[in-house]
Amino acid sequence: MSIQFDITMRPEIRLDAKWLKTDLKRLLYRDGLAELWNEMVRDGEIVGSFSDGLVNAAGVIARKGLSNFTLIIHTSYIHIDTDYILFQRESGHYYCNMGVLTCPCCNGICGPQNGCNCGPCQKLDEEEAARTNVSVEKRKSAEQIMDSWLWGSQPSICDLTTCINLLIKEQRKLCYEVANSTLSATRLRQRLVVARRYFTALSRHKPQETKDVSTTSKPTAKLQKMYNNQP
Repeated sequence: MSIQFDITMRPEIRLDAKWLKTDLKRLLYRDGLAELWNEMVRDGEIVGSFSDGLVNAAGVIARKGLSNFTLIIHTSYIHIDTDYILFQRESGHYYCNMGVLTCPCCNGICGPQNGCNCGPCQKLDEEEAARTNVSVEKRKSAEQIMDSWLWGSQPSICDLTTCINLLIKEQRKLCYEVANSTLSATRLRQRLVVARRYFTALSRHKPQETKDVSTTSKPTAKLQKMYNNQP
């Protein structure tokens, strides 16, 4: 997959009303597609390596906190000269820096670098944990398999067949990535992402409409029954 589409789509429920008013025909034109795509990036509904934080459920940008750790380096073997170097790394939790906490263990502020985080930021932590916990099957490449035959035993016919099939899969994947890097494929995938966002909002709105229709149809059926029972 190209770097441009190494993204995650996070449709926010609070923005569904805006998308239901969107004219879907705009994505068929280059300028309209660019506006809709940039709007999703600006609202935090498309995130990736280019994103400066994530928008939590409260509509506030949350960023990962930083925690300090010290690296001790001994610079001499005869005299114990020690240098202390301070580093920072991500704490693994998102913080929005808003004063919304009520727990007695902190000052009531979500972050900004460590400590407790609020409920919407905790949901961001759970989303990221779910993404990172997805098991990715790791296979040896065909090159690694052939290198293992250099000083190993003679490969069997089954080993040769497996290696050939793996080479075919690798070439197919390479062709797939090259084809997806073309401008037409990029535009098509952008249109599919925008269309998916629109239909996500529509599918969330549909159950409410169905419920409203079912509740309004009951009095009508009751009146019809009363009308039929009249002499």
